[in-house]
Amino acid sequence: MNTAQFSLMRHPAWPILSRLVLAVFGGYLLTNLVVVSVVGLLNPHGGGALLLGMSLSFLFYVGFVIWAYSVRSLAKAWGRFALTTAFFLFLTWELMA
Repeated sequence: MNTAQFSLMRHPAWPILSRLVLAVFGGYLLTNLVVVSVVGLLNPHGGGALLLGMSLSFLFYVGFVIWAYSVRSLAKAWGRFALTTAFFLFLTWELMA
């Protein structure tokens, strides 16, 4: 790793940028996985489950954004995001099969 890359990672704005990426893109990904899982678990052919999932998605996304900025450790935030995403990805995969 060269000096320019190392100094970029130690820049004071790096944790804020990382949390922003986690909140915006990670929250979007996780929210969509949760909606698909909720619809698949409740009733895959009914419109009520889809409406409920989409309504809950707004609350889940806002909660995730708040959580992404409230966690003290950036490594814990990314780690918990990865585990939760893996769980819902597996659940979605099983429901679609």
